[in-house]
Amino acid sequence: MFIEFSVGNYRSFKEQVTFSMVAANLVAQDKKLDENNVFEVDDDLKLLKSAAIYGANASGKSNLAKALSFMRWFMINSSKETQSTEKIGVERFKLSTETEAQPSFFEIVFLRTIPHTHKPM
Repeated sequence: MFIEFSVGNYRSFKEQVTFSMVAANLVAQDKKLDENNVFEVDDDLKLLKSAAIYGANASGKSNLAKALSFMRWFMINSSKETQSTEKIGVERFKLSTETEAQPSFFEIVFLRTIPHTHKPM
């Protein structure tokens, strides 16, 4: 189960930013909103079933999607298409000299769930 994705020093993201599916500790006026979009993992963790990314033009929405896409591609293909000694073709943040020699950062946090098995009676 997807919990959050973080990226830093990539395209328009100089500092690390995180997209999180953890539900805020708020209660909607319309209880149906909470019932339909919040999944309770346990007493301490509630996750959103869906989320939207919105903002002004050039605020990073597409670059967040590209970062997730790059990480997915790299996890699937890096061992097939690149050598361990090759540099990784990642687009670092270019508007600062302090980040040009720094590595980019990508992280996904998952919660492993154990599927329920039904035993025949």
